[in-house]
Amino acid sequence: KKWSASPEQVVKMDRNIQPILENAILHGFKGLNHPLSISIRIEKNEIEISNNGAPLDGESFGTGMRIVEQRLKHHFENEVELNLYQNKENVVGEIKGLNL
Repeated sequence: KKWSASPEQVVKMDRNIQPILENAILHGFKGLNHPLSISIRIEKNEIEISNNGAPLDGESFGTGMRIVEQRLKHHFENEVELNLYQNKENVVGEIKGLNL
């Protein structure tokens, strides 16, 4: 699918994708004994960043993820949601409800 986004939307999403990606790298490498693989999937209504690194340790939202959640609420009100969960071997961070 092809879609377009305004420059403002791209800047807003860039500021929110970067900390999720940094989280995947920082926490994904903990205790890892195989290559870390990170996947980014972007659709019109959803962005998903997943990695095969270290599993979630119980606390899903640390400081970085809480900041992303606050930014999303500020820019998009309650239209979008931020989720972080374990899906089999992968940790997934996703932003849902976008309208890019």
